[in-house]
Amino acid sequence: GMGTGQDAAAESREMVALITQMLQSGLSPGAALGSVNSQLALTDRGGAVTVDLCELHPDCGRVWLYKWGAQPSILLRRKRSAAVGLGVPAGRESVSRIHMQPGDTLLLLSDGVSQKDAPKWAKFSSTTPPGALASTILKTDAATPDDATVVVVRMERKAKPS
Repeated sequence: GMGTGQDAAAESREMVALITQMLQSGLSPGAALGSVNSQLALTDRGGAVTVDLCELHPDCGRVWLYKWGAQPSILLRRKRSAAVGLGVPAGRESVSRIHMQPGDTLLLLSDGVSQKDAPKWAKFSSTTPPGALASTILKTDAATPDDATVVVVRMERKAKPS
């Protein structure tokens, strides 16, 4: 949800539940994103939400990033960082497709997290467990702790059968 604090957190949980229901009912991600702010407007709360939705197919590494007002995601590959998925003003959606390779790390960051340190994160991303990487990123933005979310997606190599 927009803003900070408990009201924004509650609104976020409500919108996540709504989007989850839409997706589980068979609605496409694009259609779900297109209707979530309309649903919110119908409730007369006058707010809007930003959405950062990642559809990952781990068997082949295909990723679709659906964004509604969210900032770009960061792909960390071979100790380099690249922004993927355009951030879009509220009221518009964007869909980007990328291909993740083994060893790649994808970061989905809320607007409370600065991307200025992405090159630094890329240097140690492949050796740092995802949870520790998320904690490190959040510590660099400790000024806004209740408005910061980091999701770390790591594409691992398949384990060889023994």
